[in-house]
Amino acid sequence: MTPCAHWLAGIAIVAASSLASAAPLPIPDPGYGGNDDGIARIAVSGVPADGGEAARAIVQADGRLVLIGTTRKAQPEQPRSEYQTVLARLEADGRLDTRFGPNHDGLVRTAYFGVAADVAQAADGKLVYAGHGSPSYAMLVGRLNADGSPDTGFFLGGRRLIAPSVLVDGATAGEITNLVPLSDGKVLVLGSAAILDTPARGFACALRLSADGTTDSSFGDAGRTCLAPAPPSPPLSQAGAGLVLDDGRILIAGAAQHSGGSGWDMSVIRLGANGALDTGFGSAGNGWTFIGFDQGGAMIDFAQAIAVDREGRILVAGYFQGPFGDDIGIARLLPDGQPDPSFGFHGRVQVGIDLGGFNGERAHNIVALGDGRILVGATADGQYSSFSVALLFKSDGQLDARFGEDGIFFQSWPGAAVETILMGRGQILAGDHIYMVGSAVDATRTRYDFAAARTVMPLFANGFEP
Repeated sequence: MTPCAHWLAGIAIVAASSLASAAPLPIPDPGYGGNDDGIARIAVSGVPADGGEAARAIVQADGRLVLIGTTRKAQPEQPRSEYQTVLARLEADGRLDTRFGPNHDGLVRTAYFGVAADVAQAADGKLVYAGHGSPSYAMLVGRLNADGSPDTGFFLGGRRLIAPSVLVDGATAGEITNLVPLSDGKVLVLGSAAILDTPARGFACALRLSADGTTDSSFGDAGRTCLAPAPPSPPLSQAGAGLVLDDGRILIAGAAQHSGGSGWDMSVIRLGANGALDTGFGSAGNGWTFIGFDQGGAMIDFAQAIAVDREGRILVAGYFQGPFGDDIGIARLLPDGQPDPSFGFHGRVQVGIDLGGFNGERAHNIVALGDGRILVGATADGQYSSFSVALLFKSDGQLDARFGEDGIFFQSWPGAAVETILMGRGQILAGDHIYMVGSAVDATRTRYDFAAARTVMPLFANGFEP
């Protein structure tokens, strides 16, 4: 979804076209989830047509996978459905962990509230999770004990509803991007808030919660920092991803409109550990860096993932609009926020995947490997399905041809039976495996379930050691 849809209703080119139809290596992990195709399927809804889709996941130290996603439950008194945020935990072999959840069925249903946003694990083993309403009139942050029971020491019964006005005075819409548990038990909440007047105004935000779920007033301005470039007027910014550096400083990636830009450009903000804008960072030395691809369409360039490599360089990945759809955009910045000229063309790489009528690719995960290579998780939208894709780049931004098919790997090759395709929205690298999460549909295209695929990747053999 573009920034406008959320709130307001010379670049190095790597093209992939006419890809081979033979299934490339790496291969699915046989038997994961009890299925020969390596896809674990979790039925979380009693309404098959509304089904479910996992959005994010984490891998715990013992190999168990915790997913968070969205499903719907039909309301008998209303001819519509309501969204529900659900968590599921799988054993290391991909089967439901029946020790997890209040009903010991592997699931935690968080009442009928909103769209799943993120899940993360704190140092003490507890799980924090987030969602937001649809429409985005409120946000939810909750904490679970390690067994999936509510942590009643967190706010009211284990969860807190947060109004958008907590982030920005007068805001009526808010979304959470991700959660970062901190070592002292506090939780950093990253997201966006908007004032939907005419004209609308949008802000990228950080909110810090104390260990008990209350707002930590020592952070930022009364617990919050919400920013947009000025000029232009009205201010428009939105968060897509964020992280906390080892020294406590905060990076927030997303998109913004700014003076001298075209449409929405990718943006990166750096805050101090106390939530104040770090004016020593950025291409203009004001705490902001902007990355424009400007390839057409509505000129929307949006960062949805961020990572930092061993040299402190900042990697962002997302998408940009072109004349015929969305393509993957990746950028690398030096630690001070300046473009890294050794990566791609002036710090940017773009990838278009031509699959014969399919057009729409967006990166949603990025991992900096130890040797400088970069692993990107993405979605390629097809006519009937959204394919989960992994791409591996060398340190200079070129695709690594030893990986997948000339640097690109599809969980299920386009043209495969629909029930073998995982429609992906998230990806995790853990050890020798990549986990792709999303939804799976049955052969009749009437049953949608949470799904996770585990793939054995050749990252750690034959010269691929990180």
